Amino acid sequence: MGISERREMEKKALKKKIFDSASEIIINEGYEKLSIRKIAQKIEYSPAVIYNYFKNKDSLVTSIVQDTIIRIYSSMMALDLEKLPVEEALRKGLTEFLWLLIENPQQYRATSLLWLTTGNPHQNKPYDYYENTATDKKNYEDPSDDEIIKILAGILERGINEGVFRKLDAKLNAMLMVSSVFGLISRVILDNVSDKETKAKLFDSLVDLLVNSVLQH
Repeated sequence: MGISERREMEKKALKKKIFDSASEIIINEGYEKLSIRKIAQKIEYSPAVIYNYFKNKDSLVTSIVQDTIIRIYSSMMALDLEKLPVEEALRKGLTEFLWLLIENPQQYRATSLLWLTTGNPHQNKPYDYYENTATDKKNYEDPSDDEIIKILAGILERGINEGVFRKLDAKLNAMLMVSSVFGLISRVILDNVSDKETKAKLFDSLVDLLVNSVLQH
């Protein structure tokens, strides 16, 4: 591993530490109590180090939300769901969505709380979020949570056209599916469900329920 690659890994590790610490403060103390100085104390770095990555608290908060959305959106797009039979595509998309959300439970909880207390911080995109990445800032189209709904709605519309799914409002049902996923993830986190097999059974049961609700019978 070269020096530049090692530095990039170190930067990613530090950003994750900042995100995790900020998320913990938001969950335990609330958004209003969050500050760059408090995060710096928690991770035992100087505030100046954090300011190298985020220009202020709002930039950091927006980046936490965006990190969750971009990670999920990118992973789901990589599945090439449009190439799969439509029922398989819906099952795989929902299952992937569930497991991606549970990967970073603290960050998910913080993101949920931010939406409830501050509205949609995603609207003010911080330029510095894309520092030191391979992404072309000028050409990058920043996905929102609506894009995840659009992915599911697209699968539903295809299924309706193919006669696999019953006639329904694709966007509305996609929104209901996303809400159901959020509800189960919140329950799993609140109940401290740590066993992977138990989570898998819960996730599979929800996916079965959601898919069966749209299938032609």
